[in-house]
Amino acid sequence: IDLIPMIYLDNAWPFTLGGTTTSPYVEAPFTMVPKMNKYTVQNISYGDITKATRTTRDLIHEHYSMWGGYSYGAFTYGPAPDWLANGVYYSWDGITFYTDRDCKNPVYNGAVIGRYYQYYQYLPLRSDTRYTGAEIDDYVEIALGYTKVPTSTTDSGSMLFGQGDNFISSQTKYGMNALLVFSLAYHESGGGTSSIAITKFNLFGWGAVDSNPYDGAAVFTSIAQSIDEMMGINLRGYISPENWRFFGSVFGSKTSGLCVKYASDLYWAEKIAGRAYKIDRWLGNKDFNAVDYAILNDSQTVNIEKTEGTDTTNLYTLSSALKDESLIFQSNNRISGKFWARTPTTMPLNPSGVPILFTDIHDALVEYDRNISKGFIISTNYYYMMPRLVDGKTQSLVQTLAWNASKLSVAGYGFVNGYNAPSLAVAAHTLTLTSDAGTTSYVLGDGSLSEQLTTDFGQNLVSYDGTTYNSPTLDVSALAPGTYTLGLTLNEDRYGISTSLPFNYAAELPADQVLNGKFYKFERLTDQTIKLHVTYAILIAPYITTPTNKDIVVNASVATWTLNTTSHTFTENGSFTFIATDGLGGSVERTVVIDNIDKVPPVITIGNYPLEMQDTSLTVTATTNEGTLNTASHTFQMNGSFSFIATDTAGNVTTKIVTITNINARYAVDFVVVQGQGTLGATVDSTAILSGDYLTPDSTILSTITPTTG
Repeated sequence: IDLIPMIYLDNAWPFTLGGTTTSPYVEAPFTMVPKMNKYTVQNISYGDITKATRTTRDLIHEHYSMWGGYSYGAFTYGPAPDWLANGVYYSWDGITFYTDRDCKNPVYNGAVIGRYYQYYQYLPLRSDTRYTGAEIDDYVEIALGYTKVPTSTTDSGSMLFGQGDNFISSQTKYGMNALLVFSLAYHESGGGTSSIAITKFNLFGWGAVDSNPYDGAAVFTSIAQSIDEMMGINLRGYISPENWRFFGSVFGSKTSGLCVKYASDLYWAEKIAGRAYKIDRWLGNKDFNAVDYAILNDSQTVNIEKTEGTDTTNLYTLSSALKDESLIFQSNNRISGKFWARTPTTMPLNPSGVPILFTDIHDALVEYDRNISKGFIISTNYYYMMPRLVDGKTQSLVQTLAWNASKLSVAGYGFVNGYNAPSLAVAAHTLTLTSDAGTTSYVLGDGSLSEQLTTDFGQNLVSYDGTTYNSPTLDVSALAPGTYTLGLTLNEDRYGISTSLPFNYAAELPADQVLNGKFYKFERLTDQTIKLHVTYAILIAPYITTPTNKDIVVNASVATWTLNTTSHTFTENGSFTFIATDGLGGSVERTVVIDNIDKVPPVITIGNYPLEMQDTSLTVTATTNEGTLNTASHTFQMNGSFSFIATDTAGNVTTKIVTITNINARYAVDFVVVQGQGTLGATVDSTAILSGDYLTPDSTILSTITPTTG
């Protein structure tokens, strides 16, 4: 393995690879300018058998080859899926596509990562084309332009010329798709022009190993023999489960199908499938999606049973090691609660219904009887998806929306087209009720396996087990008043599906309901959106909710029912129940609780103060148990009274008067010079006093007058 740093690709720098000395693949070192493989989606115009010009969107694979001069080539891979827009993509398996070359950002198909299974690449060989031998000949002669069989390697023409009937005849006898095998022949023989095809009648390069292709290639007596033995012997070895070459019965990839062991070219299967697509579209697209098949889950063992309805008669087992294997679904019947699908067996069965192993008959033609060579599988025992049905679209139908006594009953189905969610998967549906205040969610229970889904969406091909839901007892009584939009979500762990589903409900809406004192009313808007309006059954008019010392009057009303009273006056805290009746025995209650009436006034507490006679001022303090005071303290200069006032939040007022009588008589000093000019000063016991100071009757005042000079 040679690892090439991405900087070489970004700058188109030459890079020298080491070569090999290992026989028989001896190769000297060589220098090349590497390029990265990529896929592009392009608009393509093409002509068809009617000579009309048509347009389509094709997926083109551009790849670098170290063979043939280290060239960069391109081939048509297949029709581009709708979810893959025109542009450039990268992929390591041709199934999942990425927008970045590191393959970290996958392209989504709706709710899931897109998965592209090219129809012809994963179509089992045990299928039939709808084309005739003559139509195949038309393709060779008209589309390819070959009008004869070459007589030598230098002669023009193709060994495919005139072989249409041989392909169809061999398909009929040996049970392999003529279009697929013809595409294989086209690829391996260079359109029927290779020297191996011309000189050895070998259309398929059988035996042509890479180290010595021509000498190793098998020789046939005719092209018809080459075709017969390819279908009747050689390819059987690749699709017989007991054989070492079996990796699936499809062309597949380098990790699945015939491509694993048939060819060294990484893109061998893509090129053959791309050729089958181009042939089909030129002839009118009769084969595209004509056969329904399912891709099996990796790491899942699948038993092919001999008898429908019995899971103990294995014909053979498909190993859990298989990747991207597919099975054709020809019918789907429900037996004892399980869906059984009929599928063609990869190996022919003998008249006794026993598989004919390639190990037992590997050198003789073995015909394939379609009426005998059939097996059965339990469709709910494994995971799969139907490529034809995969379009990223969601299917959703609410089949039940009704009241079940006081509970809400919801049932229906929801899934993404083409994906099956069997009982072994974790598939969950959730009912969502969304209002301006947020979303309330209810996880829904699993529903039973639905035969209707199989008929409507799988056309008797698949069972949509795990895609139904049924919850008959949802408790919505705790919903707050408001308007809710109904919706659904789907989460499934097999394919990583996580998506919202439309709430499609077309039947009659549930009747109005009263729960927990509230009205529940459903409404369908013009756009078919379903709304749920939750309102109180008894409407209460606004009333005082802040603290008050007044009586509170609460008024109630109803639309059509009769109330026990329309008003109630609360003189104190407590509760009252309004009761509405419909006259038919039905009733609803709504209780109003009042806890904001406060008619108790606050309590003022006066702090301790001296009671004996005082010669000085006296300060009295006060506190209250609630509300606010007009002041927390008052200072008395002389005997008298003062009112402390407390007011609480409810408006209650308390007044407490404090009277002081124990301050000795005192006189206020008030002096001024009335004649002349100067300054008058005074002291009492050597302490200066000012106008406004208080003196006792026995005080001696010393006055000092200072005249103004001049």
